[in-house]
Order: sequence, then structure tokens, then C-alpha cells
Amino acid sequence: MTYQELSSMGIVNLVPTKQTNEYLIRLPYVWVCAIVGNSNDPGLTYWKSMLNYGEPMNWSNFEDFNTKFWALRLCLFRLIGYKKIELKTLFKGADFSLSFPDVEVDLPQIKDIKLYKLLHRYPVTKTYENNQV
Repeated sequence: MTYQELSSMGIVNLVPTKQTNEYLIRLPYVWVCAIVGNSNDPGLTYWKSMLNYGEPMNWSNFEDFNTKFWALRLCLFRLIGYKKIELKTLFKGADFSLSFPDVEVDLPQIKDIKLYKLLHRYPVTKTYENNQV
């Protein structure tokens, strides 16, 4: 099967990047779920935890989802070659004041991006029984 065939079916698209002569791979969400769900790669840890839909989305679960999302986002920017990133790029889509300075921040190494959880949370919810997230 060729790239043209896969692209015409909407399975995969190559999107050119502005910074380099490289391409990003764009896949439909259902394919990402299938690939991540069947992979044993430790680099996909944040993906797997975000694709678990067994819990209702309450406020404490949203906080956990949000931290996993940011860890994933930082990993992905590092993975595509960013060592530094402008805040306007990191928070793309956010509204900035006209006087907001052009600030560039260093991204951590992927191995240094870690999530920690609270041992106790009040009130206890089903999600946090037995210290499981």
C-alpha cells in the first residue's frame, strides 16, 4: 500500500513543518488509540493513561488528566526536536495581551518529565481508593 492510497483514505497524512524540512505524521484518533493500546513501548506511558475512559470525568480526574496532558505535550515537543520553545507556541490558541513579551523557555529532557501524585486526597473518591490513580 502506498502513501498516496493511505492519504486518500484519510488514514495518514504527512504535514510539513515550518522550522525544518521535516514532516509530522497526522493520524486519526482511532488509529492512535489502536497503536498505543497494543504497544509495549515505555515511552507511551502518558498516552496509555490518557486513553483510559473507564472513569467518569469529575474535577479531581480532570486535574489528573490535565497533568498527564502537559507531560505528554512536553514530551512531544521534545520528541520533534524542540529544546527551547516560545510561550506563545507552547500555549498556541491562548489569548495574549499585546504587551506580552516573547519569552522562550527550556524544555526538560524526556527522561526528566515525571508525574507525582498525592498520597491522600480529601474527600476520598472512588478513583483514589487504595492510592490508585
